[in-house]
Amino acid sequence: MRSIPSLLVVGVLVAGCAAPSGGSLEAEPATTSTTTVVGDVAEPVEGTSTTVPSADPTTTTREEEEMGEDADDRTPKVVGTSPTSELEAAPPPSGVVEAGLAPLVEQAKADLAARLGIAVDEITVVSAEAVVWPDGSLGCPQPGMAYTQVLVEGAKIVLWAEGRTWSYHAGGERSPFLCEQK
Repeated sequence: MRSIPSLLVVGVLVAGCAAPSGGSLEAEPATTSTTTVVGDVAEPVEGTSTTVPSADPTTTTREEEEMGEDADDRTPKVVGTSPTSELEAAPPPSGVVEAGLAPLVEQAKADLAARLGIAVDEITVVSAEAVVWPDGSLGCPQPGMAYTQVLVEGAKIVLWAEGRTWSYHAGGERSPFLCEQK
């Protein structure tokens, strides 16, 4: 008696999964069978199967036919790249400094020039942006330190010198400092 409602449910599911009428998919059908659980025993339901159409990779859409596109033409291609080592890398183009950050950028450049023993004009600004740090670590947490859990307005300044980038952070009352996570 319990198998009649189960068969009815299976029949509705099979009918709902069938291909829509009027469709003309020419594909190799994949067949699945249905199993009904009666009590603690699973029993196969005789005569219930459904056909699942598979997509044919050689078919094209109407837009592709109208535009004359080929699937291979849509594949992204990398052009004009060659591997370079970090030692040969050229500095990135100078970035735009957001309004009001110029004094912080100058402080960061002066600090880096002193650390590296180079002239300030040998340092390129990659980026300088206003940020809101999630806590008092200003985006540069150090092991064993505790920080206030409050949003802090600040800045992130990325500089380029001696073949690598250097990240300076600032926020609250703290001047720009080199972020060296340990």
